[in-house]
Amino acid sequence: MARLMLSVAVLLACVLATMAQVPIPTTPPGLAFGATDAPAVVLEFFIDLFCPDCKAAWPAVLDVFNHYTPTGLFQLRLHPFPLPYHHNAYYAAWASMGVHRSNATAYMPFASTMFTVQDAFFNSPTDTMTPQVVRKKIAAAATSAGIDADVIMTAFNDNDLESAVRVAWKYGCTRTVAGTPTFLVNGVLVQAQQAWTLQDWQTVLDPLFPPHALAAMPAPAACPSGTKSCQYLPGQTECCVPGEMCIPNVGCRC
Repeated sequence: MARLMLSVAVLLACVLATMAQVPIPTTPPGLAFGATDAPAVVLEFFIDLFCPDCKAAWPAVLDVFNHYTPTGLFQLRLHPFPLPYHHNAYYAAWASMGVHRSNATAYMPFASTMFTVQDAFFNSPTDTMTPQVVRKKIAAAATSAGIDADVIMTAFNDNDLESAVRVAWKYGCTRTVAGTPTFLVNGVLVQAQQAWTLQDWQTVLDPLFPPHALAAMPAPAACPSGTKSCQYLPGQTECCVPGEMCIPNVGCRC
């Protein structure tokens, strides 16, 4: 019941937010990865880096990205949507905007790191911390993804980036997003579950591609039993052991 009431509160806040004109962007909203030239399939993910359900969905989203990117017709578009009852999610979204601006390929490793450490940023563990302390902790955690802490702290001093987070949230409200994870495929809401695997997503996405696109995809590399193939770059494959995730542009990481 409490969770339902919180979702209703977010929805009401969204209604109020959308009563005013959301700024019209010069490019399509969201942080885009993959195909940029007329993709056949666009998967949009409204994401809160301190949401446990987003954390649960993230490995499959990475699998989907790695699986379909070689077609040249797939785009993953991430929309920061920090839920107001995750008190520190706004700072994580703000930091993620700074990471993406500094180096777009570092976003996914940053997101994976935030999911790994998200328990430390839940409301209770940070209840007595000042916002400045929380921001410094986010910056410190980002270094484990190879991101300089100064990139994060610089982002926190950038009013334009903070405005971008607000606009991203308002955009989600215009799409009637009231919780995370929320997924759209080619602009249509998909009732995906955080427990979905790549195979579940394939039942939705495969029929949307031209037949020749999937037929031309490279066969996955064979990996030893108990490990999982990770195509992190076109033609570049590693075998992830249990506990590791396949991160685009990086490879297998815990």
